[in-house]
Amino acid sequence: MYRINYFGKVGYFEHVEQACDFAYQIHLSKTDDEILNEFRIDPDKAKRSFLLLKKLDTKRIFRNFFIFTSHIGVECANYFMNFRYGLNVIKKKSILEGLRNERIFKYCVKSYYKMNKTHDFDGAHKILDVANIRRGLQELSNYPPSTAKSLYERYCPKGGQILDISSGFGGRLTGAMSSKNNYSYTGVDPSTRAIENVNKLIDFINCKDRAKVIELPFEESDKELKDDFYDFLFTSPPYFNKEIYSDEPTQSCNKFQEIDAWVNGFLQKSFDIAFRKLKKNTYMMINIADIKNGKEVIKLGEYCIRCAEKAGFIYDGFDKMMISNRFKSLKRKNRPKGRESVNYEPIYRFKKS
Repeated sequence: MYRINYFGKVGYFEHVEQACDFAYQIHLSKTDDEILNEFRIDPDKAKRSFLLLKKLDTKRIFRNFFIFTSHIGVECANYFMNFRYGLNVIKKKSILEGLRNERIFKYCVKSYYKMNKTHDFDGAHKILDVANIRRGLQELSNYPPSTAKSLYERYCPKGGQILDISSGFGGRLTGAMSSKNNYSYTGVDPSTRAIENVNKLIDFINCKDRAKVIELPFEESDKELKDDFYDFLFTSPPYFNKEIYSDEPTQSCNKFQEIDAWVNGFLQKSFDIAFRKLKKNTYMMINIADIKNGKEVIKLGEYCIRCAEKAGFIYDGFDKMMISNRFKSLKRKNRPKGRESVNYEPIYRFKKS
């Protein structure tokens, strides 16, 4: 007997196909906003996630310039960010779009039963466990708060002012506010919806006295920020047009649709402003990686170094944020050549000397 609870409606069925049909008919009757809202976790779970992040000793995950990925704090950072499931990664469907397809929806439900070796499907958010790994679908992920916290506690002085030129979904803010070092955080982002929900997150973790976000493209924010004021800058900017955070014209890949225009209009102008806003002998750190556009590789790391040095920063190497290795389940002797080592994304260090 298969039990399924979807949007609070419970059914018991002899066959899994019947359970899938039951859930899909309910799914069809719901609006996009209703579906996105149902994906939200319990608020107490989000609060526990933040408390665990506060207790995290970042020295345990940051060793020899390697930052070991941890999901601690992500549930808190994501609590108001369910709209992410309706946003697109280039050449892939959003989670929301994919689940409107009957075949994909039923595949995800059946896979959940099979993967978890259960006959009990309890809650619409359970479908995300499978949808996130379904070929052709991809969510826009939030930045790991534990990674952000570890960088702040290594490079930013206690009580320091942190600047984020692309505050996104609030992951880096969550990391800053979880630290015992009493940081203050200022984030800038052009997305109306992201700013609206990050402000809800600020209220949720009760840090209005130390955190604020400004709704502007950073390349237009010069007059909103004090010169020689910030102790540390850390961000993960848009990877050009890889992820579409908004259809608003203020989004950098909408304003600058060719890579050269994007580098000059967004990246260079942003680093020029950042140089003025940071104090002397402080760090700007940028988490960015190369992307593919068809057969072409766009070397965003090289653009980043070039623009930062042109703005006046001194390049100081990079730390490594470990990311999941899709070959980790293979025996070592069967791994493709060159894949024996861990995968990571670089976090470039630049110093205002």
